[in-house]
Formats: sequence, structure tokens, C-alpha cells
Amino acid sequence: MKKIGTPIPLLILRLVAPLQSWGYLSHWEIRDTSFEPSKSGIIGLLSCALGYPRMDPRILELSKNLEMGVRIDRSGSIRRDFQTAQGPFLMANESRSKRSDHLIFKKQYIEDGAFLVVLKGSKKILKKCMNALQNPKWPTYLGRKCCVPTCPIFESYSEKFQSIPEALKNYPLDDRTNDYLSKNDAQEKKCRILWDDPNGSIIRHDNYIASPAHLFGDRFICMDWINVKVISAIAGGDQ
Repeated sequence: MKKIGTPIPLLILRLVAPLQSWGYLSHWEIRDTSFEPSKSGIIGLLSCALGYPRMDPRILELSKNLEMGVRIDRSGSIRRDFQTAQGPFLMANESRSKRSDHLIFKKQYIEDGAFLVVLKGSKKILKKCMNALQNPKWPTYLGRKCCVPTCPIFESYSEKFQSIPEALKNYPLDDRTNDYLSKNDAQEKKCRILWDDPNGSIIRHDNYIASPAHLFGDRFICMDWINVKVISAIAGGDQ
């Protein structure tokens, strides 16, 4: 007889917006974005909802006590923007006596992306984050302050799945996150999923470290491609 595992508490977030930006290798005037939400970005989002100021030790504890998985429901496209900022600025690679009157910041965004994020942790921590997302202390945004979500970030709290990958594979995809699905009555969509795993072969440099220099640690993850069931936004259904 196959042994049945025990369901675990999970917090499920839906991240949808015209623009998102999850900085990965950003430095100075180069502000890039990862192709999917970063863990440091999600911890920052939760910290805003909880009202934790920068360098608050509770942010590091939150990061240590949460595991994360992401499903790319709609990958979107990378959009580049340029912003001119007035100086003077000290140039890092020049003498302190040399200044620049302005800098051109090169910024990247994910345009029209949609992601499902699954967080694993203790029931107490997840319920606290759930309540904060529904009644945030500070405004929440998807990576940068200009990236305002178009639907509630909190999707659901679940104790139906035994692992993050199981939730990513079985949580239905809302057809509102993809116009193609709605127009073609598709029943499934192929999606990429990523999740925390200490034995994973992929490294992401986005683990939050309490540092004034904005340093980040490594995070090991696994990646897979799956077919996800589509649920109609009109029909609804039990998730």
C-alpha cells in the first residue's frame, strides 16, 4: 500500500501586473530583472505588508523560516527603460574629485507577466503574512514602487498539498492570466516551475542577508516543466 503523506501549510500568492521588476544582478545605474520573482523580492514584499523597516532583524528571520516555489503562468516580455537623474554623483571608478552632473539609469521590467508563488513555513508565520497581505501596513508592489499589482496578491492559504512542487503542479491556472487560453478554450498549459531544494543543481543569488551593502546569499533550487489544469474565471471551482 502506498504511504500517504501529511499535508503541510502553504501560502499561495498570485503576482500579476502590467510591469514587474525583480532585481537580480542590479548595481549602480544598471537595474536588471530576473525572469521570475526572486526570494529577496518576495521577502521585501511581505516585509512591507508587515510593516518591517529596513535592517529590521525580523526580516532575516522571515527569510530563514520560509521556503519558496514559483510557477510561471505567463512569462511576459522584458522591457527596457532609461531614466536620467541629476547629480552631482561621485563616480566609483574615478577619483573622488571627479563628479558627474547626471547619470542614465538603465532599468528592466517584466511586461505583462503572471506568476504563482507558493510559500512554505510554520502555520503561525504563514497566517501572520496572510493577514498582513490582506491589511498591509505599507503599500505593496511587485519589485519596484511603480509596479502596482492588478489583482490581490493573496490568493489562498492551503493545507491540501504535501509539498511546494505538488502545489505548483496541481493548483489550477486562472484563465484570466492568459488571453490565449480564454480564446482557445485550452484545458492545460505547459508552465515552468522552480522551488527551493538544498540538493538542487541551480543556484540563485537572491537569499536575503541583513547587510547595509545589500549583499545576498546563494539559494539552491530545482526546475521542471509541467502541464497545469486551467480553471475558468467564470465557472470558478474548488481549488
